[in-house]
Amino acid sequence: MAKKKKRKEPEKKGTGYQVELIGVILIVIAIIGCIPGTGIIGNFIRNFSIFLVGPWYGVLLLAVIIVGIYMIVKREKPDFFTSKLIGLYIFIVGILLLSHINYLEDTELKGWDIITETINSFMSSSKNMANMGGGILGSFISFVFVNLFALKGTKIVVWVLLICGAVMFTGVSIHDAIKWL
Repeated sequence: MAKKKKRKEPEKKGTGYQVELIGVILIVIAIIGCIPGTGIIGNFIRNFSIFLVGPWYGVLLLAVIIVGIYMIVKREKPDFFTSKLIGLYIFIVGILLLSHINYLEDTELKGWDIITETINSFMSSSKNMANMGGGILGSFISFVFVNLFALKGTKIVVWVLLICGAVMFTGVSIHDAIKWL
């Protein structure tokens, strides 16, 4: 007697409501963080965003809203490591680094003072974002780059990062951009 083959039952695909709920929660968190006067939680979300990226906190919260909308519409978690998104991340690193370089030029900080002074600046007043640079992420990035390239070399690296990030994100080569101009 011949053996019967075992058939693999196709996996049942979920309804996707978990992903949609996460998307809705992300949107609500970002909106609460954007709107002033939303209580303790709203202040915490806003201040944590400011701590991370300084005056760019609105862009961070907007990105969270976009991810939430994507999750609701597509019913799947986004792939955060596509070449376009990596280009966007490189561009964002360049922006945070550029913001923090301006902060470093005003304060003339070096070494670990870059990070500690950023934290002290945040702790003293999170309402004065003009003096925050690129937040704690910008301070870590600038700490690494300033120690490797000094301040002048870091300025050059920032522009290279911005150009490379823009090229990767848009898919337009530098040659095509120059021809277009």
